[in-house]
Amino acid sequence: MSSKIWIFSVELSFNEIYHHKIMYKIGFDLGGTKVEIIVTDENHNEVFRKRMPNGKENGYDFVINRIKDLYTDACDEINNAPHTLGLGTPGALSKETGLLKNSNIEIMNGKPFRDDLEKALKHKVWVENDANCFALAEAIIGAGKGKDFVFGVILGTGVGGGLVFKGQIIEGLKEAAGEWGHHTINYKDGAEWRTGRGVIEAYVSGTGAQIRYKEMFGSEMGVYHSKFSDNERVEVWNGVLTGKFRFVVGVRSSIFLPFSFHFPSIFFPFSFHFPPIFLPFS
Repeated sequence: MSSKIWIFSVELSFNEIYHHKIMYKIGFDLGGTKVEIIVTDENHNEVFRKRMPNGKENGYDFVINRIKDLYTDACDEINNAPHTLGLGTPGALSKETGLLKNSNIEIMNGKPFRDDLEKALKHKVWVENDANCFALAEAIIGAGKGKDFVFGVILGTGVGGGLVFKGQIIEGLKEAAGEWGHHTINYKDGAEWRTGRGVIEAYVSGTGAQIRYKEMFGSEMGVYHSKFSDNERVEVWNGVLTGKFRFVVGVRSSIFLPFSFHFPSIFFPFSFHFPPIFLPFS
């Protein structure tokens, strides 16, 4: 995933950073299995980074404390200099209740996550959906800069999506406008999932793919991580097309799709002409 997701506090608190001359930005990426922190300076140069398992199997309070430990390390690195602080998370904070919802880290749902973080860290925290963070960062300082409309896609433990129009996150009525992973693609006999039968996330997320693989082949899916060059990526896709590989997983799987529309198309089906990021083969 692009490191820009971890510095989204730059974008969400843009005026505060530059009007008050705050030098450092600290951002967290809370994922389905890990939590990572990054510190950048005023030019977005990386100063510090650390990644750890999120420890969700130990409960909600453990996750909060894991974030606090990483934050302490980061503050030590910058000698407790002034900074902004943001966190990208699966799911979203409800506008009605302030509680986290729709997270694939299920122990987090229904919790006053932002309030608990601010109590633990003793600092104001901007909390936003991780895909929204990614899409916003790409729209403002990344590859989507200058585009009216940016749709950001994240494939990881779950499937996320973020919509940005003219530099503003489009949240939707239920804070889920970009969540394409929960659209149903097989309502008749699709795979069961926490958000419904036959949704996209049940097939193309890391978790869903592992389950589907075991169903298809009767064994656990092996995992291989690598940083591919352009030539190696071509070799991988040739392997897909020839049947050499049964599954291909985008390890660095955050994608941005910039558009220049004259008006925002808020809710629409996409039909892109590039290979899927996650493909099952028998």
